[in-house]
Amino acid sequence: SLIFGFVQSGLLVAGWAFGDIFVTYIQKIAKLLGFLLLAYVALSMLRDSLRKDCDYICLNSMKNVAIGAFATSIDAFVVGISQSMAMITFRDILVRAVAVFVLTFLSVILGIYGGHKIGSRWGKVAEILGAIVLLLIGFDILFDFL
Repeated sequence: SLIFGFVQSGLLVAGWAFGDIFVTYIQKIAKLLGFLLLAYVALSMLRDSLRKDCDYICLNSMKNVAIGAFATSIDAFVVGISQSMAMITFRDILVRAVAVFVLTFLSVILGIYGGHKIGSRWGKVAEILGAIVLLLIGFDILFDFL
């Protein structure tokens, strides 16, 4: 749980820093790019939630846990980039990173103990709702751009 939390929140901040470095160069289209990045993540989530098959990660070693944490957290990097392009301050991204860490930590613990039962019933719905939230954030950034 700790590894997943650190990787997820760390990649969010790393994405924000990456975007913050380049946002001055692409200031005019930064919000549009932020929208496009969030839309990509959201549409990928929707596509994955509508697929019939399910991917499982084997977490039988620390190496596999670290790889699994990174693989499931790449979207946090992209969201971090979009947050920097939306001109979110460093203080605000740290607050969000702490929230992401806590939620990731708790969700991994819950996932370990009840994930199969909860996931088989609510997993697709939760993924679709998450994608919708990301799209709404993306549209908010886009409308601010226009």
